[in-house]
Amino acid sequence: MSFNNVYNIYIAIHFFDSKEIENHMGEDMKTTRENRVFKHYVLLTLLILVMCFTTGCATSRISRGEVMTYVENNLGIENYSIEWFRHSNKYSKYAYTVYDKDADLEFDVYGVVGLTGDIILSFTRDISDDYVLKYLEKINGSLPNTFKYYGKGDNREIISFYGGYIITYSNRAELDEACEKLWMINNALEEKHKYSIPFIFRYVDPDFTTQDSLMKYVIDSSFCDYSGHIFKEKSDDDKYVQSLSQLKEEVESKYFTLGYVYNNPDILADLGDEDIEDFIDYGPVDVYIVDDIDMVSDDIEENPSNIEEYARLSDGCVAYKSERRNYRITYGNLYTLLVNEGFDVSGDSEDFIVTIPDGSQYEFAKTFIDTNKLNWRSYYMCDGEKVYTDLDEDISVSKALISELFGLYIEFEP
Repeated sequence: MSFNNVYNIYIAIHFFDSKEIENHMGEDMKTTRENRVFKHYVLLTLLILVMCFTTGCATSRISRGEVMTYVENNLGIENYSIEWFRHSNKYSKYAYTVYDKDADLEFDVYGVVGLTGDIILSFTRDISDDYVLKYLEKINGSLPNTFKYYGKGDNREIISFYGGYIITYSNRAELDEACEKLWMINNALEEKHKYSIPFIFRYVDPDFTTQDSLMKYVIDSSFCDYSGHIFKEKSDDDKYVQSLSQLKEEVESKYFTLGYVYNNPDILADLGDEDIEDFIDYGPVDVYIVDDIDMVSDDIEENPSNIEEYARLSDGCVAYKSERRNYRITYGNLYTLLVNEGFDVSGDSEDFIVTIPDGSQYEFAKTFIDTNKLNWRSYYMCDGEKVYTDLDEDISVSKALISELFGLYIEFEP
């Protein structure tokens, strides 16, 4: 039966249906609606039967011979064995277990049924496998603790059929080692599949015990995380990494920028002058001190780029603009700012106390984050009392708070 015949049947049923409605306008409308639903079910059944007669009712059944052809031609595996009897798995009723002797890996090859076509639908039968999934599951136990594999649906940050990795690191050596390990995994899979591994590289601070969860909130995620895919084919998408050197450069850029923004001495110890020029190319801006507030109120609106005419640079102090809010200064760079301005400061950039002329003492530390609340919030101490900042989870302060506490009016590089 051709499509034209099916179409004519469809038109005839609709014509009869509309005529019957006109003839029963005064009858029980409930009965009419039931008749219409029944006729549409009949039409749907006819259409399905036509598709089966014309395209064949495809099934997911596959043979051992088809599996052998698929393994050799699609996966490039030569040294293997196939079980004699098929079984069912979560993807199909017809699956064979294949053993890759060189990789010492068992995986399934199975048949799947799909639909193709826009107007006239037809069933198709394809052959697929779960090699990637089984490989990632196998090596998971041998990976360092800094590699966390998440399967499909295990973590909302990883969206992929086969899952992906959240990789943590605390220094440059761990960063480089993790990049090389991930690249090795990708190379092993690339021989069998063109699969791009999704990943998130996340810096964690050794001073925090609940690193993976806490650090995501303590540090702005725009600096803390680098996410993407390994995909060696040329692409304009900046989330696709095409070489090991590019992967290292991308992650190191995040790492060094983070250290610069948070004035982290451990990260800065890994940072050379050439790294500042090569990697610190976005985010941080210089901080300026304005001594004459009246002058800035008149001049800045007319020519904000003229900042050096009415303000002086606070050497080594930087601010950054959050993805969610306006510019702010982290506790670490607040330390630099206050030291530059001659305040009575004791401690270091990670934990310091500043005493102002009226005798009040303020303490700021990178660990001042309240983990007992539903929403993570940073705070500082004022004469021994906890005071929450106006920037919630970020261990940073706004220029309004700096003005309120220390009487400094600051501006940022345009």
